Amino acid sequence: MQLIRLHLCRILALLLLDAVAGTSVSLGRRPVVSGNTSLIETLQAKASAVAAKYAGILSSTPDETPSRRVSLINLQDIGYFTTISVGSNNQNFLVNIDTGSAVFWIPVLGCFSCPPEGQFFNPASSSSYTVLDATPAILSYGLGSVEGYFASDTARFAGLTAVSQPVFMVTAEDSDMLNEMEIGGDGILGLAYSGGLIQPGILSTESPTILANLASEGLLNNNYFCLWFNQSSVISNFQSSDPNGGILSVGIADTTLYSGSFDFFPIVSIPMMNSDGTTENALFFWAVNVASASFGTVALAGPSGLQVVIDSGSTLIAVDSSTLSSILLELSSVTTLRDFGNGIYVVSCSNVADLPSFSFSFGSGGSSFSLSHSDYIFKDDQYCALGITALPSGTFTSTWIFGDVFMKKYFTVFDYGNKQVGFALASDGLTPGNGVALTSAILSAGGTSSPTSASASSAGGSSSAKSASTNTRTSATAGSVEGLALVVAVLAACMLL
Repeated sequence: MQLIRLHLCRILALLLLDAVAGTSVSLGRRPVVSGNTSLIETLQAKASAVAAKYAGILSSTPDETPSRRVSLINLQDIGYFTTISVGSNNQNFLVNIDTGSAVFWIPVLGCFSCPPEGQFFNPASSSSYTVLDATPAILSYGLGSVEGYFASDTARFAGLTAVSQPVFMVTAEDSDMLNEMEIGGDGILGLAYSGGLIQPGILSTESPTILANLASEGLLNNNYFCLWFNQSSVISNFQSSDPNGGILSVGIADTTLYSGSFDFFPIVSIPMMNSDGTTENALFFWAVNVASASFGTVALAGPSGLQVVIDSGSTLIAVDSSTLSSILLELSSVTTLRDFGNGIYVVSCSNVADLPSFSFSFGSGGSSFSLSHSDYIFKDDQYCALGITALPSGTFTSTWIFGDVFMKKYFTVFDYGNKQVGFALASDGLTPGNGVALTSAILSAGGTSSPTSASASSAGGSSSAKSASTNTRTSATAGSVEGLALVVAVLAACMLL
């Protein structure tokens, strides 16, 4: 459920006020539920969803409050979920953490087309429940849509309580969305920079994200949150999950989960298309400028005014078609390529170690970041698939999407207070990091840039990180065409969420 399309029409401002308490939360996911759709059909549907989503578009010490953290559950590198409680009686829901969207929604009791094995919110049992706008509304996503209305209720997330949190109560899911939700999870918790995703003429209620709401109540220390995805997750087959998949922390960065210091980059506005066909520049996504990029010895020009969106709701890296062509041409000089369709390519496993690095710098330049073959290649016992795909023509023409392929390598800080994103080399999940503690002064100054730390460590990656990353991606079931389909399905499924 990761690359989900959002009709981004009207952007709301985030209300980020006083500083608050540090917290961390575990992410989890329900096991895969088998369906009638073949793996190939699933692959074709999910790979195309990347176009839909963007069609219009730790041991450091907090000031006072200690961090709360629970291990994060990862399912086949497809999605990361957290449990959130809603209502005065703490009704629990498993929701996808998505930094590429901003609406929080869950199914309400009486939803006739929601997965029956999921959880349903019961308004009658919550004394703090209030309807904000009873007018039926439809939220359209990459592969499917949901219908419902806006309400508000008490929500508890990461050990913190948001009073009067806007929640979109889903009364119906179309067949495509139903199929996606049956894979796992009950709803979506959007954590984009901006505080709302409103379709003109449909929704009359502002919908700040839960973190923006907590910030407005003075509950978030430094107004930031972090994501760390465990490179050493142990996945044995397509049905399994890893309870140690990662950490989402609010208001604190655990120094054991990264090494060195952070490089911060200001978020930038990107052109977004309204439903009437007009465009506007908006600070909605966690997007930063790209200063330079290269694949091996080839400089990648990219579109003019290139930006990249850091999106936990996507697994793959998505670039423009021209850039992907340049990458494929470079790969073809050292390996054989097979086009599996829908933007998914398979390379020869015999010389994966010879594949070049994908390097880039953000903002105005400086530190270089890099992904090696062990970061962007997914493997099973027989096939190796490329974790880089293309956004279709006309889709965010000056924007790339960096999903979990990038975020596994780099611990990421999403800083509301200073309107910036920060990266440090992530620990591999086997050996603790020795990161520089993230302080308010560092945040205010935009980090402590160390140009050699990121590039030197990233160029090849530590041997343990590379081994762990490879192990994570070598666990799918092997076997002729079905084995290949499974590998690519794992990749493509990630693109949907």
